Amino acid sequence: MNKLGKAGLTATLFLIGTSLSKKTLQAVGIKPFLQGVILWIIVGSASLAAIYTGLISI
Repeated sequence: MNKLGKAGLTATLFLIGTSLSKKTLQAVGIKPFLQGVILWIIVGSASLAAIYTGLISI
């Protein structure tokens, strides 16, 4: 439950910081949103793979 609360708070603060609203998201449409999510998954996966293979150290 704690993780869900933190995720919700993070998402809310992100939307406030970027001045996004439900109305803005509806005006833009779903396609750009999905492209952003797919790009985020690709970049995140590539970063994780680079960390596991030792190309990046944290």
